[in-house]
Amino acid sequence: NEGDNFFFWVYRSGDLSSTIQFNYATVSGSATVGVDVAAQTGTKTFAPNETQKLIAPSTTNDTLVEGTETFTVAITNITGGATINNANPVGTILDND
Repeated sequence: NEGDNFFFWVYRSGDLSSTIQFNYATVSGSATVGVDVAAQTGTKTFAPNETQKLIAPSTTNDTLVEGTETFTVAITNITGGATINNANPVGTILDND
């Protein structure tokens, strides 16, 4: 719903013995980054044997009557040769007005 945080868990699989990193960013769909959902960018690092990381963008609780809107969290520049599951998850924001 509008005004809530989304919780996207990013999972690592494959060889867990090394440190890996990835970049992430919220990307507009029908929801606009910076208006409907917070603009978030950053880098997450998996330590050896670590298997999950959380990305938690917040949404804006406005008073506009809108339809359901979506946005994506883009996962890019994965280093260290590991596999990232659930790359590029989509968030669906339900209007509460």
